[in-house]
Amino acid sequence: MRELAAQQDEVRRLSRLVDDLLLSSRLRAGALPLHRAPVPLDELAVATVDRLLPQFRSAGRPLHLAVADDVPAYTVSADADKLTTVLGNLLENALRHALPGGEVRVSVDREAASGWLYVEVANPIRQSLGDLGRLTTAYYQADVLSNGAGLGLWLSNQLAELHGAPLQLQESDGWFRARLRLPPLNE
Repeated sequence: MRELAAQQDEVRRLSRLVDDLLLSSRLRAGALPLHRAPVPLDELAVATVDRLLPQFRSAGRPLHLAVADDVPAYTVSADADKLTTVLGNLLENALRHALPGGEVRVSVDREAASGWLYVEVANPIRQSLGDLGRLTTAYYQADVLSNGAGLGLWLSNQLAELHGAPLQLQESDGWFRARLRLPPLNE
């Protein structure tokens, strides 16, 4: 049974790598169209967290989701499939790089200053990551011993930019935060 689980994990990893490489090729060729439609950002975040929760449980990593309930609507104009890729990459990145046993926090809310809606993924880190701009460079790996190919944050940032705003990356008080932000549909 353990061998089957290990093989399934490897197939998932290889499948994800192939998908990332294909997406990377399409992005570099400028051949990745957005299919915008009204998307409930809160529901998309809940569905993505729900899909990845078994991986977090298997790794013994707590995953917390908080959706602010004082926001009347979380609807944005976006490509739901591409946003799902962004959030999936951010969550998988947090799963891979958070401190052992450290929780991963997902927040869905509205920025007070801009009024834009956001999903933020936060995880504790061992040490400072230094220049955060490097993290969105293709094939860059902050931890060369991790299983990733160094494409997740680059792809996520490219897809966020296609939607009109790059990811916001921040490091403070031993936490790394990646924020995907979009204007609400009604504005």
